[in-house]
Amino acid sequence: MNKIMFITGAGLSAESGISTFRDAGGTWENFKIEEVCDITTFEKNYIKVNDFYDTRRKQLANVEPNAAHLKIAELSKQFDVLNYTTNVDDLLERAGCENVRHIHGNLLEVIHNYGEDNAEVVNVGHGGSGYEDLTKYPVKPNVVFFGENAPMYENYQSAMWNLDCHDTIIIVGSSEQVVPFAAMARYGSNFEGRIIFVNKDADLCMNEQINHNVQPFNTTATNFFETFDFEKLRNPDYE
Repeated sequence: MNKIMFITGAGLSAESGISTFRDAGGTWENFKIEEVCDITTFEKNYIKVNDFYDTRRKQLANVEPNAAHLKIAELSKQFDVLNYTTNVDDLLERAGCENVRHIHGNLLEVIHNYGEDNAEVVNVGHGGSGYEDLTKYPVKPNVVFFGENAPMYENYQSAMWNLDCHDTIIIVGSSEQVVPFAAMARYGSNFEGRIIFVNKDADLCMNEQINHNVQPFNTTATNFFETFDFEKLRNPDYE
């Protein structure tokens, strides 16, 4: 069976009420990214960092998977699906997806004694990190900060190399600014199959179409998943 590789970004979860870096009035508006998501300032802003991610974790408990998350879970039972996301939330899992690979880490996890020999990854769910407990110091959200290595990059690049021309990559809600997935597929992995690019930004869709030979859908994630005929992807001659 032909594979579908989903690569999802902030636009997938935005319709559930999770703000992106660029949203006005969202969680990020009152914080500078370099203060709460940069490994070089982690120690200096230790309390601010953990308070920020504790707040995000609690907010996550109050949102639900949207129609796009649920559709991906449904498709995972019908197709051979590889599921990669830059999102750190758990909405895909709560929608019923299994084997979700979080490229930038998992908000529900923290690392106790970060950087020490006894470091331990702990799933705290939607609760607090426990950073106040000095026996766990330092506590760091298990999210990839700027300046840190992202081990999952090698994983999804390897997965791209193993796709063939009959497979499909579907990129949904990614700004392509942090990781240029379409470019990496075409030129980094020499992927010759179909790339579908879904984004509300019309200019970005056009740019990706021209530069990376993608099939653009200038729409929301939920609208795409509600209207696209995925059965077409079983046909190797589908254009």
